[in-house]
Amino acid sequence: MNHIAVRKISLSIASVSFGVLTAVMLIYSAIYGSVHTTALSDQPMVSQLAETASQKLSLPIPISCTTLVVEDLAAYDGAFYEDGSGREVCNVAALMLRNTGEELVPYAHVVIHTTDQSYVFDGFMIPPGAAVLIPEKNARKLSSIAVESCFGWSTVMRQDDRYAISVSETGMNELAVTNLSGEQIHSLTLYHKTYLDDWGFYMGGRAVETLVGPISPGQTVTVHPEYYASGYSKVVYYE
Repeated sequence: MNHIAVRKISLSIASVSFGVLTAVMLIYSAIYGSVHTTALSDQPMVSQLAETASQKLSLPIPISCTTLVVEDLAAYDGAFYEDGSGREVCNVAALMLRNTGEELVPYAHVVIHTTDQSYVFDGFMIPPGAAVLIPEKNARKLSSIAVESCFGWSTVMRQDDRYAISVSETGMNELAVTNLSGEQIHSLTLYHKTYLDDWGFYMGGRAVETLVGPISPGQTVTVHPEYYASGYSKVVYYE
């Protein structure tokens, strides 16, 4: 993905209402943020290609003893929510990480050392088979893509019994949650992440939590998750 391609996403939704656009802007800057891996002139392109050729580790890089694979190291421009601030950043290192397993990964921690910098990436609630673009935890600038070492670890999903529920979108930032079980749900937590459907990956390391409850058997309640925008967000887990 390059700078121009992401800008096209913002143009494609220019016809939506101001309220909807505001909601979309509040989520991980999936529309107005950008990822760029393509150089803007002949000279930087040559430099980047030469650096790639000299990498000690070649992408993709599997993380040992996990189902995680590092697919790309890129630069990110946009709102930065890894620290909860939402401040605008430019040229921050970002990791494209894929969960190749059949179970959701609750937490992943990846450290990459390049020729001149160390980067730390934290990812939460990564669905099976999904890729997620994670900005560097401390908003460190990307200065090199020559990977010298890469390691990490992840937690595994607990095999707890869960209530039977259904979740459906009923508005731009509204979800309907129905208790399909035969017992009272006293409390429920939904986790959602920003998702770019056109590009096929999630955006951001953090997952937004929404508390729901209580819900009686057969009852439907509506919730308005923070930073949720229909078409740009997905519920990835509940407990």
